[in-house]
Amino acid sequence: MELKKEDLKQLEAKGIQPETVRRQLQCLQDTAHFVECVRPAVDGDGIITLTDKEMDRYDTQYGQQINGIEVVKFVPASGAATRMFKKWFQLLENGTEADLRCEAEQLPEYPFYPVLAHEMEKKGLSLADLLQKKEYHTVFSFILKEDGLNYGQMPKGLLPFHRYGDGIRSAFEEHWMEGAVYACGGGKVRLHFTVSPEHLSNFQALSDQLKSKYERDELLYEVSFSEQMPQTDTVSLTEKGDLLRDGQGKLLFRPGGHGSLIYNLNQMDADVVFIKNIDNVTTDALKPDTYRYKKSLLGLLLELQRQCFQYMHLLDNETLSFEKETELKQFMQNKLHCMFPENLAGQTLAGRIACYRRLLDRPIRVCGMVKRENEPGGGPFWTRNGQKVSLQIVETAEMNLDNPEQGQCLEESQYFNPVDLVCSLKNYRQEKYNLLDYVDKERYFIAEKSYKGQKIRVLEHPGLWNGAMSAWHTLFVKVPLSTFTPVKEVRDLLRPAHLNRG
Repeated sequence: MELKKEDLKQLEAKGIQPETVRRQLQCLQDTAHFVECVRPAVDGDGIITLTDKEMDRYDTQYGQQINGIEVVKFVPASGAATRMFKKWFQLLENGTEADLRCEAEQLPEYPFYPVLAHEMEKKGLSLADLLQKKEYHTVFSFILKEDGLNYGQMPKGLLPFHRYGDGIRSAFEEHWMEGAVYACGGGKVRLHFTVSPEHLSNFQALSDQLKSKYERDELLYEVSFSEQMPQTDTVSLTEKGDLLRDGQGKLLFRPGGHGSLIYNLNQMDADVVFIKNIDNVTTDALKPDTYRYKKSLLGLLLELQRQCFQYMHLLDNETLSFEKETELKQFMQNKLHCMFPENLAGQTLAGRIACYRRLLDRPIRVCGMVKRENEPGGGPFWTRNGQKVSLQIVETAEMNLDNPEQGQCLEESQYFNPVDLVCSLKNYRQEKYNLLDYVDKERYFIAEKSYKGQKIRVLEHPGLWNGAMSAWHTLFVKVPLSTFTPVKEVRDLLRPAHLNRG
């Protein structure tokens, strides 16, 4: 399929190489490809369970080093709340009065209820009167649509999530509260949010308000934003296998999924980065578990990083005693799950040292994992790629569930990925890794979508914590369910983790 001259001009304007689009086309035209899962990661076999003594030790490591390193909390926050309100949109279209009444009866429990009443009053409407008159359609339309609160199109991060005695906090603000506890070094909290361009100004305005509210002499906030880069957009195919174009014949591009954010993460100038989704927050009363485990995960990362750095400095000397080489191999196999080539023993010392350096010198991630409770989505597995077996976060969409062995592997999985990562981004010389060098480009996603009534085939990049971090050193640590409190649909705001009675 040839690209037109007009296509090449369009690609140049977006900063996309023609070779990139040609590869995307090849991916879209290929048959389904899957990750081969060998077995699920379980307790003692891929999942680490920390004892209280270990957590105390890692907490000490955290306390000793947090003021000497640059830490950033990285929060993907571009997602709109459309799916969150899917049920209410459906009820507005074809719900019965009984259905709407059932939802309306719970409205006073939601954190945004006072905002709703106030905004309706500003427009000459009485929420109490409308509910009493059973004009539910008017109320829910006001919540969701543009002539009211427009929550159906707002990003989750800006929605009211929790009600406190002194006000209402958005998910965005709750991340500020968390960051001050575990992502604060030397009195500075660094937060980074990836947002969509149409909502950037709203996030910036709220950020200015929160700075005035929370900053003081001993606690400063450094808050930054980025957008998904245009050069990470992808092309799509029609049912006939043609490139998807608009009415003027121009190529139509789609965002490349959260895997595109590896480019944003690669721009971070930090030693360590916490990654957590925008909707995974809870109220102050329930935050202590999150704080304790976040500090422990970072402490574990720092201890592992220190050991890696010590061995890398040792390898710089290009001399290894038999004892030190044995120690290094055991560390790499037992702690990092490295696999050595079969001919390693037959290589010269210089050849073995080069092999150790290649396997050892790479980014590190420590990932919290929670017990699976019927959640759809990814989890921790041992996977095989050629001769290499490694720990990976695998989405169900990456598994060939028509294969009985893969289906059984999923059935036996016990843990779920809550997106709770701590990442080390610099090497032992304090140089930034180029994170793009560690992406498994073959772990892209193909999905069927629709565009103006026609089916299209779309491409997403390897997921940020899936294929985009495939070649990182990976540790999975069990964390309690109390640290995983996402809001996927509006009713989740009525769960105990979000209902603040204080």
